[in-house]
Amino acid sequence: MRDEKERAKKEIDALKELVRVKDKQIEDYLGQDQREKAAIDRMAKENKEARERLAKREFEMKELVKTLKFYTEEKGKLEKEVEKLANENKQLIGHKNPSQKIQHHLKIKEENNRLREDNIRLQEDLKRKIDVIGRGCLCQQKVINITSYYLE
Repeated sequence: MRDEKERAKKEIDALKELVRVKDKQIEDYLGQDQREKAAIDRMAKENKEARERLAKREFEMKELVKTLKFYTEEKGKLEKEVEKLANENKQLIGHKNPSQKIQHHLKIKEENNRLREDNIRLQEDLKRKIDVIGRGCLCQQKVINITSYYLE
């Protein structure tokens, strides 16, 4: 009986040890499960934040694409306007040949010089005529006013 009692005691001690080991394993599994759940929660939060950043970036990209399209269209319109003005300028100049353009500009320059000389000559004639009128006029102030008006 004693042997049975000792054997039963050893068996009870072995079972207690087994229960303790199994409790330890359960605690380890529960701890691991909690760590995994915390890791999953952390990853879910990071994933949510990443999705929000992605949505924000997608919105910004769409806005940039709209802006780019607007400026591309505006650029096209302005290029057409530049081309139109360049063609109009060519027509106004009237020559496609560079040497003809130079000759045309020389003629314009000569005409400007001739007109400038005519203007100077006419101003001198006007001064002489005003002087003649001024000598015959009693009121010198009127002559001065007339002279300053036409010479300005």
